[in-house]
Amino acid sequence: SGVVHDVIHLSDLDKINLSAYKAIVFMNTFMLGKDQKKFILDKVAKGNRNLIWLYAPGYSNGVKLDVQHVSEVTGIESAIVYPTDTVFLTVSASIVPDYTFSVMNSVISPLFIVSDKAAESHGQIAGTNQVGFASKKLVESTSWFISLPPDNQNVWRYIFRKAGAHIYNDQGDIFYSGSEILTVHTKDGGHRIIKLKNGKSVSVTLPANSTTL
Repeated sequence: SGVVHDVIHLSDLDKINLSAYKAIVFMNTFMLGKDQKKFILDKVAKGNRNLIWLYAPGYSNGVKLDVQHVSEVTGIESAIVYPTDTVFLTVSASIVPDYTFSVMNSVISPLFIVSDKAAESHGQIAGTNQVGFASKKLVESTSWFISLPPDNQNVWRYIFRKAGAHIYNDQGDIFYSGSEILTVHTKDGGHRIIKLKNGKSVSVTLPANSTTL
């Protein structure tokens, strides 16, 4: 997506400086205990940060499966449905035109959808009026929920732009930074304009399949 990112284990979330992050994507957090949910709500969902949730966050609390757990952790009212055919999610054309995706053409059941009338819809489960991609402005944060994990960089770039994260370029490269070093990894290579946080731009030609510091 062109943003710098770090991969952090859920158990290490309380060890990082959260002020450095405009957005946090929660991957595979199907089980969240009481203390974990409290920390997320009390510490992470603050400072106008954007929290992005995928599929079934907190569906289990370690004891019980309940769709209400999903609603509690995301702040977006959710419902559960049980499809019998392949599930496709169509993203709003204003975000990515003609983008419908699935998870390997699989039947995803149970499936979690958005039932919150106060949430803004960004996509629907194909062939239905069920909302599968939405956001909601909460008191101190913005919550995003997506029923399936999208693999389109433009979807992620849209969310991160809304969150205020810095995008170094929009050409599909991967960026890391730290200790005053910016690292860019590119698959295809070619001419790039890399936009730095200080407002300057760097013009560079990158070899294919390369990593440049």
